[in-house]
Amino acid sequence: MNLCLVGCGRWGKSYLNTIEKIDSINVNWIVIRKTIPKIDSNYKIVYDLDKLLKEQHVDGVIIAAPPKAHFELAKICIKYHVPLLIEKPFTTSYQESKILHEEFKKNRLICVVGYQHLLSKKYNLIKKNTKNAGKIKNIYSIAISEGPFRKDVSVVRDWGSHEVALALDLFEEIPKLIEIKKVKKNYTNIYKGLFNLQMQFSGKRYFNSFFGNQSSIKKQELIVEYDQGLIFQDKLSQYGNVTISNSKFLNLKEIIEINTLPLEASLKIFYNKVENSSYFANTRLSLMVNKVLDQIEVKLRS
Repeated sequence: MNLCLVGCGRWGKSYLNTIEKIDSINVNWIVIRKTIPKIDSNYKIVYDLDKLLKEQHVDGVIIAAPPKAHFELAKICIKYHVPLLIEKPFTTSYQESKILHEEFKKNRLICVVGYQHLLSKKYNLIKKNTKNAGKIKNIYSIAISEGPFRKDVSVVRDWGSHEVALALDLFEEIPKLIEIKKVKKNYTNIYKGLFNLQMQFSGKRYFNSFFGNQSSIKKQELIVEYDQGLIFQDKLSQYGNVTISNSKFLNLKEIIEINTLPLEASLKIFYNKVENSSYFANTRLSLMVNKVLDQIEVKLRS
């Protein structure tokens, strides 16, 4: 499968490094804006996605460009009916997401939004354990690091998109109440900071998240508390999940090791859908995520 990659910054290079280890997928073209990236010269460098899709047969497009460019780039893919794998955040607003969601649905066009943690094998283990453990009571998430600092998207939109997507996917509903607090310096800087996010769902169930890009410690952990147990996931470790038999972290029941490359799950899902011409779009989730993120950013400005 021959793909086009749009954007070749830090995350674009991560896609290239992962694709190099997957035999069935190749990147033929890289679309950039100005500066030619320091990468292997075997890739064809182009500057106009619209012109490329008009003149060449491209099996699919990966968008790893700055978030503010996502909306217009996605519309070009829709125009030429080319399957799309697009990095989160899907867009930078609910209204933009709504337009794209309706277009992908109307055209039955493949669109994988790259919530890599939600598409991973590790996360699928959590989903499979849900029935046995009962109803979810509360969720606790930590996602912190030093950087990256982006000048084109707020920390809430960049980091928060993963956190909100996680909550909406597991609780399967929109939160009833949202509280957000910035807990680090640079209170007027939307591109740096650490945040406490709490969202209340039906039945007084809560999602509690500590996330941001201004921590000297790098940590990504998830605890899902059920009626009859608890699941812990260290998202930075190659160990998938530790399943606990009760809510006191006692009687270790199961440790499952999953060894996967970064972005591997997203790419393989995209490959399988395109190869089998199987319609798939997780844009509905992205639409709801951006609706919540819009509310969170309004709260921070007030």
